[in-house]
Amino acid sequence: VVANADRAPDGGGFYNHQLSVTWSGVDATSGIASCTSLPYAGPDGTSIAITGTCKDKAGNISAPVPFVFGYDSTPPGLANVAARSDNASVRLSWDASGASRIVVMRSSGGARVAQSQVVYDGAGDHFTDTGLKNGTRYSYLVQAFDAAGNVASTTVAVTPYVEASSEHLLSPGHRSRVRKAPMLRWREIRKASYYNVQLFRKGKKILSAWPTKEHYQLHRVWTYRGQRHRLVKGTYWWYLWAGYGHRSQHRYGKLLGRRSFIVR
Repeated sequence: VVANADRAPDGGGFYNHQLSVTWSGVDATSGIASCTSLPYAGPDGTSIAITGTCKDKAGNISAPVPFVFGYDSTPPGLANVAARSDNASVRLSWDASGASRIVVMRSSGGARVAQSQVVYDGAGDHFTDTGLKNGTRYSYLVQAFDAAGNVASTTVAVTPYVEASSEHLLSPGHRSRVRKAPMLRWREIRKASYYNVQLFRKGKKILSAWPTKEHYQLHRVWTYRGQRHRLVKGTYWWYLWAGYGHRSQHRYGKLLGRRSFIVR
């Protein structure tokens, strides 16, 4: 009596989704009447053993025969995926546990995933994508694979920009450490009707405001695009533009600067 799975292992000697094991045998006298057939879909483990038998037409049952295999259907951990824009470049970073390989795919504008291209394939925890076009929005699909072929993925979007001087920004100072929601302050821009302040965390925009004065008080809790946000520990980046005329005209000058602060 022998046992065989319905397919080869999916990766690294492991199966990562349901398999079926069938036992078969030969009986020269009365012939085989039936053999065990079993599905397996977990739990995970190494050197898992399931057993089966065959019965001949005379009612004799063979000794149990084991089928030993490894099973892993749990994707690796993928967290803290962040994208930081810079002049014609984007720096991506991530935390991946249990992953043996990271693949990053990039698409621009409204491109479909099928039109994406692989820009990174390795085992590191960060990557800088260069040679990009400022002002173009790029989407990145970050995928973490383990040895068994399981995958975890997440997507981030970011727009590179031309680096601007931050001389117009007054406080908080670059990489200042704060314990409460800071007041953002900047120099007055002549003829500006209003300003646009944008706040980012881990490469994601979480606030956009249009104050008419040269300051804006952040809050511990706020709502942006229907989602509730809270000022938690970590690094934040804020960006400033001057607006001219009525807001409905969408007339903005160049980026006046960007700075980061750290909430402790």
